[in-house]
Amino acid sequence: MSQEIHIEIKDDHLLAVFSGHFEFKTNRDLMVDILMECITNKKNRVLFDLRLLKGNMTTYERYDIATYIANLAMQHKETSRIQIAVVGNPPLIDPNRFGETVARNRGLNIKVSNEMDEVLEWLGVD
Repeated sequence: MSQEIHIEIKDDHLLAVFSGHFEFKTNRDLMVDILMECITNKKNRVLFDLRLLKGNMTTYERYDIATYIANLAMQHKETSRIQIAVVGNPPLIDPNRFGETVARNRGLNIKVSNEMDEVLEWLGVD
């Protein structure tokens, strides 16, 4: 099963639900689509829901995706202030939050958790 995404535009944020099996290249490509949806729909908050996504990431893949999304977001004034929340399950979600740390060090406002309530509260959405 390949990786799929369903994007839903909410009143106060964009919801991107990932499912299938994690694919590194596909995941990177989807980041562009999601950020363009944020610009098109004038949303500065996005929730990546990875709870239905299976697989794992290497440390390199975590680093690469974190730097990629941070750099991508900082390139556009519309997304440079974007707030990104990521919810998922281990092993995709690293208990040490390495990817979150890498992205934050590059200026991205991001929160990673395995608790939906925590990321919703952090985003300030229902």
